[in-house]
Amino acid sequence: MRNRRGRGRGVLAAFLLAALVSGCDSFFEVDLPGRLVAEDLNDPALAENLALAVQGDLECGFRGYLFNDVLWSGVGTYLGAYREWFLTEQRSIGKQDGGNGDCTHIRRPAWLPMHIVRNQADVAIELIGGFADGDVGDRDYLMAKAYVYGGYATEFLAEHYCSVVFGGDGVERSREEGFEAAAELFTSGLELARGASHSDAGRLRNLALVGRARARLNMGDGTGAVADAQQVENGFVGYLDYQLGDPRREWWVSANDFPVNISIRSHYRNLTVEGLVGGEPVVMDDPRVPLEFLGLDRPGLEHWNQTKYPNEGVDIPFATWREAQLVIAEVLGGQEAVAIINNLRATVSELGWVSDDHPGLPPFRSTDEDEIRAQVIEERRRELFLQGTTIGDDIRTGEWRNWPGGTTAGGLPIDTSASCLPVPIVELR
Repeated sequence: MRNRRGRGRGVLAAFLLAALVSGCDSFFEVDLPGRLVAEDLNDPALAENLALAVQGDLECGFRGYLFNDVLWSGVGTYLGAYREWFLTEQRSIGKQDGGNGDCTHIRRPAWLPMHIVRNQADVAIELIGGFADGDVGDRDYLMAKAYVYGGYATEFLAEHYCSVVFGGDGVERSREEGFEAAAELFTSGLELARGASHSDAGRLRNLALVGRARARLNMGDGTGAVADAQQVENGFVGYLDYQLGDPRREWWVSANDFPVNISIRSHYRNLTVEGLVGGEPVVMDDPRVPLEFLGLDRPGLEHWNQTKYPNEGVDIPFATWREAQLVIAEVLGGQEAVAIINNLRATVSELGWVSDDHPGLPPFRSTDEDEIRAQVIEERRRELFLQGTTIGDDIRTGEWRNWPGGTTAGGLPIDTSASCLPVPIVELR
């Protein structure tokens, strides 16, 4: 079992080669021998693909991460038949007996896929950095990509899990140590991206800034979080890329998953925004949480489907200027936060899934600090709907205490005392 733990290197070459072949389109243009071993990766011609593999496996692994986020936090209730997802929604499973499937495994894959990304990033950085000068073009850019995507994998683990385990040693470390490790990776990636001439380097810089701002916010470093968030380019959106036709490049919005097996819970339904427009009170539907009513799944159980992502090939935003603005609002509060909320509401039409019927939403007005803070949390909940941020946000703000209790759609009890996910038991044996 040790070979499957954290950052264990025993099977890394196999994972990395699999990702190279199936996670990156450009890799199919490379002429590879029929069988590769770890030493074959030490080839400057593979430098670009080493970095692309890190990105590709983060995109593949994010699918399970998002499902964890939706069910553990009670954004949705599970209507399907997989035991692992029942247990996830219940939050009452002690040390998880899952999480160690690869990124194509539908039954609660999150822990191992993110550690595979971390491993791939380590190897890519080491190999690319060791190639001779002149043998690799865009060296700084490729290393920056590995650092940044490795940083997100580390951050995702720290946001969701009660502890982190690095190096396959079975030692549980605090979530704060996980955020610190993520921030260090983002810092290294940012420094390299700032010196890179590649046309994509600007996107990496923004990704690193959003990621580090988020890590610092979770660490309680408000000053550092604001400094990073203020540097994010206005309007920036970083996407995880998906496409139809490849099981590793599609995500689970298919008929077997979101529309059929998950119903969005009542606290996300029929959301509205109230305010004054032209001196007149108005109430508008909130287009940031788009849902459709599909009818009754069973007597008394309404089935509501998300429509933010209409098919398996739709890209998912995971690091944006809008999130960075909400980081600033959360730290500064007061009228600075009010101004940010209202700017985001006024520009809601910039969101790709928002119709022209919503060029803007009514402004928010308040001078009460507690009310402003509560509204910042609510705006973040709506702005970042189905972007994988719920568990991390709610643990940080204490909102996890308001997660749905009672029972699942299948009548199973939910543990309302649980906030973060326990580390899979396989990691600790």
